[in-house]
Amino acid sequence: MNALRVALSWLGAWLTLAADGFASLIDATRARRELRLVEGDDGDFTLWSLAGRSGWTAVAGALRVEDGVIVTSLPSKTRALMRAAKVDVVLQPRHFIVRNLELPAAAAGFLEGVVRTQIDRLTPWRSHEAAFGSTVPEAQDGDRITVRVVATARSRLTPFVQGFATCQIDALRVLTDVGDSHAKSEVCVFAATLGGVRRIQHLRATLAAGLAVAALAAVGAVAAWAIIGADLDSQRDELQASVDQRRAALLAKRGGSNDAINALAEKKRSTLPTVLTLETLSQILPDNTYLTDLNIDGAKLQVAGLTDDAPGLIRLIEQSHQFSHAAFFEPTTRTQNETGERFHVEAHIEPKWARTP
Repeated sequence: MNALRVALSWLGAWLTLAADGFASLIDATRARRELRLVEGDDGDFTLWSLAGRSGWTAVAGALRVEDGVIVTSLPSKTRALMRAAKVDVVLQPRHFIVRNLELPAAAAGFLEGVVRTQIDRLTPWRSHEAAFGSTVPEAQDGDRITVRVVATARSRLTPFVQGFATCQIDALRVLTDVGDSHAKSEVCVFAATLGGVRRIQHLRATLAAGLAVAALAAVGAVAAWAIIGADLDSQRDELQASVDQRRAALLAKRGGSNDAINALAEKKRSTLPTVLTLETLSQILPDNTYLTDLNIDGAKLQVAGLTDDAPGLIRLIEQSHQFSHAAFFEPTTRTQNETGERFHVEAHIEPKWARTP
């Protein structure tokens, strides 16, 4: 049955990768409409459309969101315009707090990671509870830079994201303008790709249906191998039992060798199995986390990869009671061509759970 599970796991992973590749190809070849939903002083939104050389044109007004629902009646033409579009939701600055942060000029290359580590100090929220962004760095005297950090609670954005997501938009960003009357300074605090997930799910289902016959044949072959494997395991166990009996008889004659055998057995029990470590990580890491690197050196574990919430991984690893002293050994970063945060975490593997019986 282990072989069957491995085969199904590989099949599912292949379907996901293939669907992701097709969806990326579709995204690269299709032109998405660009829309802006701008919040007014009264809390209502106005929908603006980018119409080529004509610039931004207002196409609908008085749109209101309450408790994650668009309470305004949207005409079918407006919903069709928003479907599969790229939408920027521009909220009033009153939803956010703004803090100035002075840093060394060298920090400009990994500004997002630096700002993330300062969120607990600058705002009432932890980094995984906050939606935040920063302005373009401004050079100061003495090889220093200054940025303005804009932040709010993620829960405060949830109603707007849920409300406009019901219009089947393709991608959504939440921005605010912290500039003055003379110059705009828009800061993005949240971004999500919604349509890509739906397309991947649809393509994955289509590929799965197309491969159903082949999958059934593969499952049948794997099941046959599983039966053969079970028979071989039974024969191996019988042979091992015979060897154990013979060895016990020899040891009884030789005497004094039990201590050496026990020492070897104890060393085997104290070994930290890599398989158990991998299985534990697969259970505690969330679905939005992907590992790109894993290293086990004795009782030290180091992992690296991509995730939506890097600080949350520390809490999950610590709460498993199978690892301890979890911490970042390199700064958490985010690049423009990656949708998640690139993290580097190390932890101590607790030997008490990894001992073999």
